[in-house]
Amino acid sequence: IIISLLFFSSNCWAKEPDLGPNIHVALALKQIAVQLRAQDMYQIFDTSNDKLLYSSSKQENSFLNVRNKLLYLNDFKLPNKIRIRAGKDAFVQINRRTYRGEVIVSVDNGRIDVINILPLEEYLYSVLPQEMPASCPEQALKAQAVAARSFAYSSLGKRDILGYDVLADTSSQVYGGKEYENPLTTKIVQDTRGEVVFFKDKVAETFFHSSSGGRTESSLMVWGSEIPYLQSVEDFDQQAPHYKWLVSFAPEELDRMFLEAGYKMGKIKAFELSPLAKTADKKTADRTAAGRLNQLRVLGEQGWEVIKGSKFREILKLKSTLFDIAIGIPMPDTIEAPLVDRFGNQVGQVDIDINIDNKNSIGLPKDGENIRRLSRSNNEKIIITGYGWGHGVGMSQWGAKGMAEDALKDLQNKEKAKQEAEKKRKSEDKNHKDKESEVKGKNNEPKILSLETDFYQKIIEHYFSGCVIRKVY
Repeated sequence: IIISLLFFSSNCWAKEPDLGPNIHVALALKQIAVQLRAQDMYQIFDTSNDKLLYSSSKQENSFLNVRNKLLYLNDFKLPNKIRIRAGKDAFVQINRRTYRGEVIVSVDNGRIDVINILPLEEYLYSVLPQEMPASCPEQALKAQAVAARSFAYSSLGKRDILGYDVLADTSSQVYGGKEYENPLTTKIVQDTRGEVVFFKDKVAETFFHSSSGGRTESSLMVWGSEIPYLQSVEDFDQQAPHYKWLVSFAPEELDRMFLEAGYKMGKIKAFELSPLAKTADKKTADRTAAGRLNQLRVLGEQGWEVIKGSKFREILKLKSTLFDIAIGIPMPDTIEAPLVDRFGNQVGQVDIDINIDNKNSIGLPKDGENIRRLSRSNNEKIIITGYGWGHGVGMSQWGAKGMAEDALKDLQNKEKAKQEAEKKRKSEDKNHKDKESEVKGKNNEPKILSLETDFYQKIIEHYFSGCVIRKVY
């Protein structure tokens, strides 16, 4: 009986997995009204004394709003700071999105702030599949999970005065609540639970971005602060959809965009920046060693303006600061030519390629390779060719995917070479008994290959120089 009781007790009191410290996520700031609901029911408490103020009916749909700087639930007056909890096994819904944990709602200067408080690991359940698709290689997903956890962990307490640790958008990490969770990525988070990136004895701020365009950038070049583990390294993002991109603008469009941004330079007449191809691995006055634009000069009717690369990107809504500018009248890649028979009758048409180098710059005046001068002729365009998407600092998400895929291809090639060598050896030894199982798995099926389980650590170590992963809970 004693043994049975001990066994029963150990199962009843088995410790739940440590889901880490709570993180405060700003879901909405400075709102006029917020929609509130729960899958079952919710309760509202006064944060000052945890007193129960309101219990909803099942699936009650209500609105939090502010009148005369006071908080109301529909017409029910509330304190200006409340805590909302859902019923057992249910979740709070804010503006039609479902969230784990609890929600703090407060009023500041007549506007509503909404903060979601939940365990860090449960927060990552939603973050990971939005930052990297579940279809990516497992080792890339693990690297992203560790980077996302480390970024969140390093953010804890930094904005206490504001009442939250991170925002729910790309300015921190994308977090959309429970609807965005995916069982595949949730397992990845659970498999790496508590793993955080350290540089020496301090948690690293593991910034990441979509793709760098071939080489990441150092924090010093982008933000002006030297962080030892955020250095420029080779990237493996060549398969990214935005590895190379192109946009074009009419001169009148840029005139308007710069005027709206506060630059009163008149009509744009020229740009001055060093050519991107000429600055590879070489820092210039206007570009970093990785080629990103620090600044450029823009000539308008009122004279020259010096504009930072990051500001130029913001005004034109470009994907990155790794770009070059050409001026020209865009030409088609092909022309249509008629096909005629021997009697001169048209019987069809054919597309003929136009093989002209640098079509976008044909016939343009040039006064030095750094100057891109506009003629303001009809149909003229400012054509911007760029690479990568994001600030370029830290881990490239497409690069992490590329590293995992390249490593798996190398493993497959080695296995193929091994099998071919084995077959050759057997064919040379006529008396050797065939041992097909050494080359193939059971039932003569090819081996299913996978990367070593800790390859994600190599991805982290590549993008965050000198860092290691440690388990903190």
